[in-house]
Amino acid sequence: MKEFVFKTKYDLGEKVFAYTSSRRAIEGEIEKISFSLSHVDSQIWYIICGEIVQEEYVYPSKEDFIKTLTPCE
Repeated sequence: MKEFVFKTKYDLGEKVFAYTSSRRAIEGEIEKISFSLSHVDSQIWYIICGEIVQEEYVYPSKEDFIKTLTPCE
């Protein structure tokens, strides 16, 4: 079996802010990191407050998340 190492955007125990698939905002520590690899792409998920969240919906803080929002006109 071949071993490989990869770097994730966030580490275990890091406190983050996330937006879940059920449209719920959560803030907490990363409890677990999960991933899926294929010959086409890879996906990383974080378990935060017992919820699984895709890496693209995790932010360092609530303020960083707010900066990504587009204002209503």
